[in-house]
Amino acid sequence: MKNRLHLISVILRPLAVGFFLILLQACATKKPYYSRDVLNWEQNEPKPDNKVNYTVFLIGDVGAPDLKEQEPSLKLMQKQMNEVGAQSATIFLGDNVYHNGLPEPGRYDREVSEQRLNAQLDVLRGYKGEKYMIPGNHDWNHSGRGGIEYVVRQQNYVNEYLTEEGIVVGGDFYVPGDACPGPYEVKISDDVVLIALDSEWWLHPWERPYGAGSNCWASTEADLLVKLEDIIEKHQGSNIVVVAHHPLFTRGNHGGFFTLKDHVFPLTMLRDWIYLPLPVIGSIYPFARKYGGILQDIPHPRYTAYIEGLLNIFDKYDNIVYAAGHEHSLQHYKYNNLTHIVSGSGCKTQHVKPGGTAMYTHEVKGFAKLLYYENGEAWVEYWTPVGDGSEGTMTFRTPLYAKEPRRKRGAVVDETNYADSTIVVAANDDYIARGLRRTLLGEPLPPRMGHPRGSATVGYAQRNGWSHPIPEGWRQTDSLPESAQPGCSGVYPAHR
Repeated sequence: MKNRLHLISVILRPLAVGFFLILLQACATKKPYYSRDVLNWEQNEPKPDNKVNYTVFLIGDVGAPDLKEQEPSLKLMQKQMNEVGAQSATIFLGDNVYHNGLPEPGRYDREVSEQRLNAQLDVLRGYKGEKYMIPGNHDWNHSGRGGIEYVVRQQNYVNEYLTEEGIVVGGDFYVPGDACPGPYEVKISDDVVLIALDSEWWLHPWERPYGAGSNCWASTEADLLVKLEDIIEKHQGSNIVVVAHHPLFTRGNHGGFFTLKDHVFPLTMLRDWIYLPLPVIGSIYPFARKYGGILQDIPHPRYTAYIEGLLNIFDKYDNIVYAAGHEHSLQHYKYNNLTHIVSGSGCKTQHVKPGGTAMYTHEVKGFAKLLYYENGEAWVEYWTPVGDGSEGTMTFRTPLYAKEPRRKRGAVVDETNYADSTIVVAANDDYIARGLRRTLLGEPLPPRMGHPRGSATVGYAQRNGWSHPIPEGWRQTDSLPESAQPGCSGVYPAHR
């Protein structure tokens, strides 16, 4: 009898402790954390007469949205997207389908996976801004075998759906494509350049496009970093947004920060519903992650190499924002000149520990919004939905940096008098219509071709030792008329 009671107590004790922890977590208010220097962030705001030139919406990890009602984060973001319109871009930061990406047609979970993708893509209907989606580790079959097939399958499905529904016509949406690491570069406005990376390519433990046999623009880690810096160097005068799924800084599980609940119910970190108490032995999993045993966590050597490679580049520039998902929370960091955003709580939340080098952390659903102003300032706002997402609350706002605004360029007017360096000749005497030919046929070609015209000597084209005047009409483009070379006709594009 005593043995039986002892056995019951052994079973019930961890269960009681576990459910007590669950109760505490349910009752706890998940308040935002602000570092000491931004406690009064609400008083810091852009000047009222400062016009927003461009807006970038950043939302990640929306791979399991509410399918009965629109996911609140998506609903709030969609409202703001349509208010801004064409002068904006929206970027999904990966983990677009939980838990293993998009399966093959006919699989039991194919239908629900499509519904989860469609719920995100439908937000873009009628939206006039730029639209992009990048992959995350879950989109690569949860970083498992056959990840290439999964991510390419998702890419093809997304592009086909957007085209068939008339949401996106032409251009790239799912970037970087074909399971390549990038960097994918696009100028989304006059002053904002987007660079997309597939960070899972760097961390993926199985087959990936790599080395000499790869069709990717960058096929090794070193090659990726060199090409990334080349792009950044080229756009020093612009605002640069680098997007990838994996963050460089985090105070969440992927950074090695766990709760007591994670030690008692470690399987809930894999699936929300697996509340199997594993006291003592359950600590093995969080400790393994904390000390570098999992590829998807910052302490892992390969992940650390990714961070060091990027920071070595970013430290040289003052115009870069790096935005990622992966962690199911909102976080903001400033590291030297780099602004670092974590926006991975599009449809779910997870523990994030306050403090450290973070300026702001919040375990709450939401998204981030970059704003680029006319006076050269860049700001970020973090938003969380209220209720069903019809309304929302801004939970943090801060300036990032200020660049010299683009000067308005007036028309270039050349008032130089070329009278002393101009000769008047016909382009070609053979084109001049005379006598009976003129009477019967009229002018066979535009009059300017056979009429005398002025050609400034400084306007002569010089290529490979020959020199010929360029007709005035060509000066409206940056192209060199091939007809300037004897015996040829056509137009050569200008070399830049």
